[in-house]
Amino acid sequence: MTDVGTNTPKLQVSLITCGPGAELYAKFGHSALRIQDESTGLDVIYNYGLFDFNAPNFYLNFAKGKLRYFLGKHETSGFIQAFTQEGRWVREQVLDIDQATSYKLLQRLEQNYRPENRFYLYDFFYANCATKIRDLLLDVSQGALVYPYAQEHSKKSYRELIEENLPLNSWGGWGIDLALGSMIDQPTSNFQAQFLPEYAAQQLSTALWNDRSALRQDRYLAEPELTSPTPGINLWGPFTLGLLLILIVWFTRTKMTSQRFTCGLLHTLSGAVGVVLMLLWAATDHQTTAWNAHLFWAQPWLVFSPFWINKKRVQRTLNILVLLGISICLVIWVLGIQSFHWMMLPIWCALGMSQILMLKSNP
Repeated sequence: MTDVGTNTPKLQVSLITCGPGAELYAKFGHSALRIQDESTGLDVIYNYGLFDFNAPNFYLNFAKGKLRYFLGKHETSGFIQAFTQEGRWVREQVLDIDQATSYKLLQRLEQNYRPENRFYLYDFFYANCATKIRDLLLDVSQGALVYPYAQEHSKKSYRELIEENLPLNSWGGWGIDLALGSMIDQPTSNFQAQFLPEYAAQQLSTALWNDRSALRQDRYLAEPELTSPTPGINLWGPFTLGLLLILIVWFTRTKMTSQRFTCGLLHTLSGAVGVVLMLLWAATDHQTTAWNAHLFWAQPWLVFSPFWINKKRVQRTLNILVLLGISICLVIWVLGIQSFHWMMLPIWCALGMSQILMLKSNP
């Protein structure tokens, strides 16, 4: 247990920001608080970014938007070493705040670290390792901490901010984009953009504490140009899948049986995607999966298409509905209502080709 007695005259508080890692959950970086006390030798990290894979119903709770993260505490040397060994940069921003506030912050962290308090309901945009620290600092400062550019537009939506950290032709990037609805396509303020650790650090560098700079020191413990992973383009990804589907549609166009099978397969896959998207919207606590325009082309009832394969009128109706859905998505994209992953274009192309070929075969 950390000593939080009154004999703490030399507390130093730092925001630690770590660069992106190789795994999907690490692509967006990480934030933590470092507390040092020269008088006692204290040097610990408070980390709001922990979760337990072995927790009961972990994957079900993740899907339902009820995943519990918790506050952890680490020795600073081991924490930083773990990130640098993964080839990730580490930035430290030392806050220029008074000892009374530093002590109050340490007390709050220790209170939050108690077993009955350390868990919280995680939300990728509104309650994560970066926003929990920002909100705690604002609360403890009692108005002393000010972000002067907080309400200015970042000129990017939540979706665009996410895509900055993901390779173009990646399954993770495509899947995240597919699952999230139009709510994340609104322009964000600089304050809202702080759900990403790197943006939280950038905004802190311009923040004020009692009308002066909130920072006493800003340095890298591991330099980004030496350790940051280079984003790549995956050879096998959704774009490759789209091209493969286009080839399958093209080479199965000459025989009616093959054509029907291909169209039925695409309908079933699209319908399955639609069912998942509908469940994410209606059956979970995720706020950002609502109003997803992908449902115009990924229509849930398409999963029943194989049962209607011999009903020409029904199949023709489904073909028209899918073409209409793709067209609506393109219009929505152009109007800026919801943005779509560029990897959707070859997938829509394959799906659209299949519908047109079926309509020509069943006039």
